[in-house]
Formats: sequence, structure tokens, C-alpha cells
Amino acid sequence: MTWKELNRFRAEFERADQPIAMATLVSAKGSSYRQPGARMLIAPDKHFVGHLSAGCLEDEIAEVAQGVIGTGKGVCMQFDLRARFGCDGSIEVFIERLSRPSAFIDGLARAVNERAPILAATSYDVVNGMTGTRILEGGIQSAPPYNANSAATKPREFLQLIEPPVRLLLFGEHFDVQPIHELASFLGWEVEIWTDLHGIPNGDLRSACVVMSHNFGRDLAALKHLLANQFGYIGLLGPRRRKQQLINYLIEEGYSPERLSTLHSPAGLDIGAETAEEIALAIAAEIQAAMTHRTAGYLRERKAAIHTMEDSSLCKVLP
Repeated sequence: MTWKELNRFRAEFERADQPIAMATLVSAKGSSYRQPGARMLIAPDKHFVGHLSAGCLEDEIAEVAQGVIGTGKGVCMQFDLRARFGCDGSIEVFIERLSRPSAFIDGLARAVNERAPILAATSYDVVNGMTGTRILEGGIQSAPPYNANSAATKPREFLQLIEPPVRLLLFGEHFDVQPIHELASFLGWEVEIWTDLHGIPNGDLRSACVVMSHNFGRDLAALKHLLANQFGYIGLLGPRRRKQQLINYLIEEGYSPERLSTLHSPAGLDIGAETAEEIALAIAAEIQAAMTHRTAGYLRERKAAIHTMEDSSLCKVLP
């Protein structure tokens, strides 16, 4: 689910003051539409946010979740996607009840407000009654020990590092700011538009900035401020010659070529963008690639699997 969906559902959950269910994709073999770490929240009226498939499984999961909400007993569901659907794999889904107060929901709120990752542990050993999702306050070091050589001590537990949502800071006030604002908001990113440098938040690796004021002096001032902080992405809109002029000024003021080499300019991927909407698409795609450490090439030319546990899911599953 996107952070936008999650925040809306969390508000509904708090207003309703009743239990809900959470379904977590805890394991996958072969090809699947979503990867471990995907979650959906289900209300007592079967309304849900988030998806674990392309829409093939959600209604069935929401139906089973009603019983989980009523009894509080967690359930594991196995889906052979090869037999029932078009994917060449199988997945396991764990459904649990969340009651107020919910440490998981509160942990997600903390990840947003404090812009810091949280580590969630989902135990799904329904046979032995060891189930539920909790937040590990000590991070990965607090994960429970286990003996990988002993089947008797292997926990059925899923660990997931959940990063805060992408925050996008846009520096500009012309008409081309609006398309990227709308697209990024649709993606569930937190978007802020800045017309001056007063009160700009500190940087973090999940924050991206795009300088697009179309004013040389303002762009230079913004870049000086942003390059002095740590952001996951800094983009500059405009032609290469103007970029080089700005870089020359920054070098004269003591900025190192190594630091300046991190600047994405001209901002965006090479997709033939011309209109403001197309440019917004190119920039948003480049930010997504930067945040997930991808090269943004054609998927048909990718030699490795499309999804790996080291990619954007940021998950670790205990053996």
C-alpha cells in the first residue's frame, strides 16, 4: 500500500475504534506480482487498502480476514499462482488482527513523523500459536537469535525494514511545478513546494529535491543550501550549459567536484520528454530509480531478476 493510502486508512481506523485485520505476504517462491513485505489492511466491512496481487486474491483474503477480526486467531493462507492464475510461483499470506492501540500502526506513524526507518517482525507460526507483528525497537540487532541448522528452532518469522515515505521538495513557482506535484502525490510521496530557503527541513536519504525556479540566482542559492545537506537526490532542471555555469560558481566557492558530481542535471530520464507533464514523469522516474538504487534501463535488458530481497522491499526473512 502507498503511504497515502495507509494514512487515510489509519485515520479511519482511529475514528472507528475497532479492530481491523492486516494481511502480510510473508514468503514467495518463483514469480509473483508482489514480493514479501507487501501488506494490506482490511476493515470489518471488507473494505481494504493495499494489494498482494494484481487483484486476484484480495477479495478472498478480505473474506477470511473477517473471521480473524472476530476470533483474533491468526491464519496462514497458501496460494499456488501457477494453478489458479498467470504467475509462475506461489505465495504465503499471514492474516492477523490489529486492535487499538496497535504498536505496528503507531510505529508507522513514527516512521512518517520522525523520518526514521522501523524494523517490523511478523511471526506466523500458527501451529505453535506464535503469531503477530511487533516493532523491534533495537533495530536489526534486536532480532531473535536462531539456529539455522536446527529445524526445531527455526522461527517462522518475517523481518521487514520499513523506510519513511519519499519526501519531495520542489523549488519553484512556475506552471511546471504542478504536474510533478500531482504525480508525486499520486505515488504517495510527501510533496512540499518552496519559493524561498527559510525553514527548509534537514536532509535525509529518503528526501529528494528538484530545483526548478528558472532563475539563475535562486537556483544557485538553493543548490548551495541543498549540497550542504544530505539528500538522496538533488535534481536541477535546465540545459547543460546553464548547469555548467552554476557548477563553475559552486567550484569557485569551494564545493568539491566529487560532491557536485552527485547532482542530477539535466534532471530526469531520457524518455523524449518535452511537455511539463512528460518532464514530470521523467523526473519522478529518475527519483524512484535513485531511491531504489536502480540504473533505470529497459527491463528486457536486465539480466538479474526484476525483484530481489535487496531491492526496494528492504526486507530480510529469517531462514
